[in-house]
Amino acid sequence: MRRTFIALVAAMLLAAVTTGTAMSVSAAADHRNRHGQPSTASAVAAALPAGCDYRINDGFTTLTRNHFGNPAAGQVIIESWGDTCWSASDPGTPDVSFTTRGAGRSILLYRALRVQMRVFLYGRGEGGWSLLDTSDSVNSAGARTLTLATDFAPNASYLNFDLFEVDVHVLIRWSDSTLSDVWLSGNPWWNPGTGPAPAGP
Repeated sequence: MRRTFIALVAAMLLAAVTTGTAMSVSAAADHRNRHGQPSTASAVAAALPAGCDYRINDGFTTLTRNHFGNPAAGQVIIESWGDTCWSASDPGTPDVSFTTRGAGRSILLYRALRVQMRVFLYGRGEGGWSLLDTSDSVNSAGARTLTLATDFAPNASYLNFDLFEVDVHVLIRWSDSTLSDVWLSGNPWWNPGTGPAPAGP
């Protein structure tokens, strides 16, 4: 009887995780259809590339999601930003940005059991906005903070792109077993290593 009960609980947990993942992939596909061309999901995080003397966080955006609009019912903070690598130059010579990646974070503050999160890096070129890369879709699995990043996108691959943006998709499982589907659209930023400053948004 005990073994049967344990197997039943394990099956229920697996079903919950699988459902969350499937919903995330479906929603991500819809977001790609609306925002740009699809791209293969990359690693959760990437090591810093050679020559990265320092990094600058661009386009930082934050959203506080209250469950049913009530912080007492549950609260999660979602963040997105661009993580741009720069090479330090000789004194008197401007430093050079040469690659960037998208990053996102979910902070489970109150009555949130877990989240399923994915990060999307977009760029605007001559043909408009396109999806450059995504992170894997990852479940927080009990952690109170989950941080993900796409792979780095070298500037040389995206010449004449004047703006970049990082969006984050999060599914939140609350303590009352309800599910919230949240998109955070990040603030666009200009990467001086890929093209001239944009005339406007």
